[in-house]
Amino acid sequence: MIDCPFQLNADGLWQCTQCPYIYPIRSDKPPRKICPMAPSIVEAAKKLGIPENETMRYASILHEWQAEGCPIREQEEIDWIHQTLCMPCESYVRFARCKRGTCKNESHSVELKYMLPMATTCCARGKF
Repeated sequence: MIDCPFQLNADGLWQCTQCPYIYPIRSDKPPRKICPMAPSIVEAAKKLGIPENETMRYASILHEWQAEGCPIREQEEIDWIHQTLCMPCESYVRFARCKRGTCKNESHSVELKYMLPMATTCCARGKF
């Protein structure tokens, strides 16, 4: 499950944007609570077409993406990033993989087809 994506409401209390829960105590930091309205990590991964065996590798990225409302980049932007920024990069590996991906571990690579559509992701090298 995914935590509630909280934001401050007009009364200065933390309120989930997905479910009707309002945290009754004023605090500087949002609370942590599993949101009953949020899809599971597996459901979010399926929305992007990520194979289930790779789901946990992307769990934190999916969590951030979900908290922002699952914004998707336009296909034109995805194509431009891939062709203009990714393919010429020294970290680009054939079959549209990046060895500098989210895990930042040279022994792993991430499939760009899963990462580029999520508008909350960015390049580990700061290119986008």
